[in-house]
Amino acid sequence: MNIHFVSYGHVFRSRLAEAYLKFLLRKHKNIQISSSGIKYEKEINGPIAWYAMKILVDHQLTPYMSDTPLITTKEILEKQDHVIFLDEASHDYSKKRLGYKDRNHDVWNVEYLPPEKTGSEASLDKDLFIIKRSEQIFKNIKEHCHRYSNDLSTTEIPYIESLY
Repeated sequence: MNIHFVSYGHVFRSRLAEAYLKFLLRKHKNIQISSSGIKYEKEINGPIAWYAMKILVDHQLTPYMSDTPLITTKEILEKQDHVIFLDEASHDYSKKRLGYKDRNHDVWNVEYLPPEKTGSEASLDKDLFIIKRSEQIFKNIKEHCHRYSNDLSTTEIPYIESLY
């Protein structure tokens, strides 16, 4: 089973969702989890937002994170058994611009931290705001992942361990 997360910039939400769901389902080798963004928002400090990396490190999720950013394409979406869009805008973009045909998907509507809130001007107040808001967003992602994992365990055959 292939599960794929799509967000706007692939530097924060989709990377956290991918890592956390991989962590939750780590014993299930028959489930592949990946992520991409409809636009790559290259961060000043590299291919992932510093606040996303902080959360991944704080929660010991770095072994589950993807190493490089990936742009969403129609081909990527068509290979998936289930696509989870982290906002309605990414879902709409994928339908209108990439020709994604609604199949097995969800839209989670997870809050987005816009660039004007996370820009390069550093200040203690701004950084504390970003840390607090990103942790709240991660909490929301974790809640969604737990619900999704529970739904998989009761409804999807690929999730069941081999009986042999």
